[in-house]
Amino acid sequence: MRIGTLSKRFSLLLLFLSCLACSATQADSVTPHFSAPGFIDQFEIKYPLKYQTGKNESGESISIEVEFTKTSRDQHYVIQILFSKPGSLLVESEYLAGFNQSKATQNPAQHMMNFPAVGSRAMYRFLGAGPGGAAEQLIFTSSDKRLDIKVLSSHLLPDSVNLTPIDIEKLAKYIDGVLLRISKH
Repeated sequence: MRIGTLSKRFSLLLLFLSCLACSATQADSVTPHFSAPGFIDQFEIKYPLKYQTGKNESGESISIEVEFTKTSRDQHYVIQILFSKPGSLLVESEYLAGFNQSKATQNPAQHMMNFPAVGSRAMYRFLGAGPGGAAEQLIFTSSDKRLDIKVLSSHLLPDSVNLTPIDIEKLAKYIDGVLLRISKH
């Protein structure tokens, strides 16, 4: 089965992720909580999660929020995944210019960190850090070149929350693998 529209691919991906990772912890809950084995366990998040989907001019998104006791309004841990048309998030000419400049000016390890082997092309950006928090994103074009995907992780955690930040490269590779399985059916 070939899936042509972003909405159909997004829906199938969401369904696939949900089947692997989601079991509602409360029968009357409108927002399912991720728990138990599967997708989430590989990222070692041992706190309840809730997700929300959305759609705007940029594409379709899944937002996953880690739930913990907050001692300040600013505290959060959010993972956002945006799916968009190819070339809309990672413009090939801009990618190639950055890739070539990085390859010429940075050591190989730094270059590989900034341009990891995910999908058909990928670019990592560290957005900032401070006491108790950080933000980073990885934008990639799927291996089948049918979608651009942005994985963003942002967190500001109190000292009482012992949580290792999610490996967004590992998550991006997982998403790309799911998309490849979906496109083959």
